[in-house]
Amino acid sequence: MRQSRQAQAQTDEISVREAQLRLAELGPEVVAAPAAVKVACAGKPVEHSSTFDAGMLCVSFRKSVLVKSRQALTVRVSAS
Repeated sequence: MRQSRQAQAQTDEISVREAQLRLAELGPEVVAAPAAVKVACAGKPVEHSSTFDAGMLCVSFRKSVLVKSRQALTVRVSAS
């Protein structure tokens, strides 16, 4: 997992090198309540809902997401 933060944005990326990974939800820490959350897997948008409580963002996927070998799941969070 890789994470980068800038003034008003944060990006979390989970890359799968071998095999595959199925996710139903993800809970990255964020510094502030997000204004927008965008999720993509292998560059394609993923339907999701999100909640924020005490610095923890909970991203729940409408259908579990399968991240295959050599793919990445990216969560982009913006504060404004």
